[in-house]
Amino acid sequence: MEHAERDAVDGAHAAWKEGHGDKTLDILGEFLKKYPCSIIGWRTMAEASEAWASIAKDPEHKKMFAIVGKREREIQTNLMRSMLDSGDGKSETTAYPALEISEEYELIAWLHLKPESQSLVHATTGHTYDMLKLKDEAGNDLVLYFDVTNFWNAENRIFAEPTQQAPK
Repeated sequence: MEHAERDAVDGAHAAWKEGHGDKTLDILGEFLKKYPCSIIGWRTMAEASEAWASIAKDPEHKKMFAIVGKREREIQTNLMRSMLDSGDGKSETTAYPALEISEEYELIAWLHLKPESQSLVHATTGHTYDMLKLKDEAGNDLVLYFDVTNFWNAENRIFAEPTQQAPK
């Protein structure tokens, strides 16, 4: 999903800059049909709807896009809350689940934290974690763990079996 997400967001931004707001919404809508749990997808869709609301001439269109943008923000917020409700991220056992690396950075931004470094931890339990060293707004250091086991395993399956037969 990571590459599809980046392509959709980049394509939506390019369409908007070219003056094709309808294409912007189409690109994001198609992406969200395939990946309805994409936090970045919902954030970008909300931004597009809010932008439409700000430039719409017709009061009904302005109102409609504002309502839609608000609903899309609620979806984004609920996805963020589902991560936050899963643990506190302070240890491997309370790590936040992340389906994609982009979710880690969405949560970090949501919490107003600044990334300092990132390392991969392969636990003896068979789980894989991203351990991020961060700074809060006051400059204090903290560490958050994200469980990336599913993502890591999926990426490694790609390279587990050769796609071509070895030469004889």
